[in-house]
Amino acid sequence: MTTYFNKENLCIWSLAGVIKKFKCKKEFDCYSCSLDKSLSKIAAQNSELKKQGIIPKGKKGKIVHWKQNLLALEPNKRPCIYSIKNKTPFRPCLNDYDCPTCEFNQYFEDVYAAYTEIEAINQMNVKGFKFPHGYYLSKYHTWVKLGDNSTVIIGMDEFVSKLFGPFSEVRPPLLGKKIKKGTKHIFLKKYDKEAYLCAPVNGIILEVNPDIWKGEFNQDDPYTKGWIVKLLATNLIEDIKDLMFEEEVFNFLSQEIALFLEEIERTYGALAADGGELSEDLFTKAPELDWYLFCKKFLRYNN
Repeated sequence: MTTYFNKENLCIWSLAGVIKKFKCKKEFDCYSCSLDKSLSKIAAQNSELKKQGIIPKGKKGKIVHWKQNLLALEPNKRPCIYSIKNKTPFRPCLNDYDCPTCEFNQYFEDVYAAYTEIEAINQMNVKGFKFPHGYYLSKYHTWVKLGDNSTVIIGMDEFVSKLFGPFSEVRPPLLGKKIKKGTKHIFLKKYDKEAYLCAPVNGIILEVNPDIWKGEFNQDDPYTKGWIVKLLATNLIEDIKDLMFEEEVFNFLSQEIALFLEEIERTYGALAADGGELSEDLFTKAPELDWYLFCKKFLRYNN
């Protein structure tokens, strides 16, 4: 299992020992954080006073910029900003926290982020179907992983990839396309059968998994390498209210699996169920099943 540096999701100022233990509530989006702005201002004022030979007084007088404390550590113990944000396992900062000129920063933004920021660290198991802790899930079986600055990454859950897949074609929207929550936006094809995944949030497509266009899309790993699109969410504060998280996900998937089994048994008998568990690639093994009925019932889209 991957070991992450900032397991408690501590604020960077807290991690650096500038303030008491305090968990980040902004998904490490420091640019929009009022606490970061306030502490940065105080630290800058204190630094200016010291340059003038004046010793700052009071509790505020002890505040220094977080970089100052972390730079006081041995070089190999200074955590990279991406390690602090839990986007990568621990790696040392080798550029004195001058991120704009850092080669790894550029690499991460261009390439590495697409994979590391969606790494499924730990997963719950719901009757044979896995789902990562920390991810959100929509009723359309599309998952959402929050990123920085209102960006999110979207993919299909294992319920879809195992039961309805593998798919012969996965076709996402084009870059720049606006998508509306609850509408069909990802086209799926299983030989002569078609289906759609609905958008879990409103937004604009920023990236598409390049493996899709290469014909190398990994459906066996739907939560990491099998991500589908990255988008800029345009109403995330409201949209997230309709998404499920942690216990809600567990309960929802449990109910969906039970309903799926009931639908099979009610119509065809225990055709695909084996000891109460659902079989992978179900519609190939049981071609009598009504593909479109199951798609509309569980993927919840209309014509």
